[in-house]
Amino acid sequence: MTRQGGRMRCRRLLIELAVLGACCWPSQAQGAEKRHLANFTSNLETRVKQVEDGLVQNGFCWGRGLGPSGDFRSMFGKVAGCLLHKAEVIAMQWDVSSGNATGAVDAPAQFYRTLCNDMAACCAFTSKRSWCLGVASPAYTLLATMAEAADKDVENSMDQSDNLADTFAILTKAAAQLLEEIKEGYSERSGMLMSACNGASSCSAADLDRLRRALQPSS
Repeated sequence: MTRQGGRMRCRRLLIELAVLGACCWPSQAQGAEKRHLANFTSNLETRVKQVEDGLVQNGFCWGRGLGPSGDFRSMFGKVAGCLLHKAEVIAMQWDVSSGNATGAVDAPAQFYRTLCNDMAACCAFTSKRSWCLGVASPAYTLLATMAEAADKDVENSMDQSDNLADTFAILTKAAAQLLEEIKEGYSERSGMLMSACNGASSCSAADLDRLRRALQPSS
């Protein structure tokens, strides 16, 4: 299993949370930053193909502090970490559409589409592509649908927190499945993410609120 790229670098997502500093492969697309959300599609497989063809940014990130001691060793571990990292972003910004958001983010629709794009990168350039498409497509579709709804919500009055929580549940369940398969281990922080919904395929905003409070460093 291979990834296009050279050295690892850190790329900030839309949210500005130092705790989510992420290990990433750099994008291989020329002018990728400008085309990060270009040609957006609500179909995950199509988006993955766009990433692989270099048409949009390859935002493959497996987070920091999610792997076992010494970080994830295999690329399968990094794929699991990539999915888990998207769940972590959601956990820390679950209230982005509620009007009570605690972090600095752009418009909710752009936030959702950025998550979609970076989720697609998790499934690109990997022999786990088919598996990843199967487990991540429901989460991708949810986010794409939320983005469309947010586009129409000009007053930003729509609360989609529970939909974000369901997306979180799908991603953590998928990551847990792969990590169990490869037996590579993971950090305590990852364990907190994967246990927040008790393995269920749905979660609530209240669950994510409790999780965020637990994940945030004590002041």
